[in-house]
Amino acid sequence: MLGTGMEGPASVVYLDTVSGERMWSYLRNDSLAQNAEEFQRNALPDVPR
Repeated sequence: MLGTGMEGPASVVYLDTVSGERMWSYLRNDSLAQNAEEFQRNALPDVPR
């Protein structure tokens, strides 16, 4: 995720398409578990803000 913002009256989330594609590639190749640490800093918190 690149961040959040507003577009007109709508609250939006801007996705990181580069990281997203890499994650989907790992899922397709059944290797996400081995590479999950790469995405740790982007993980959602246990408690929502």
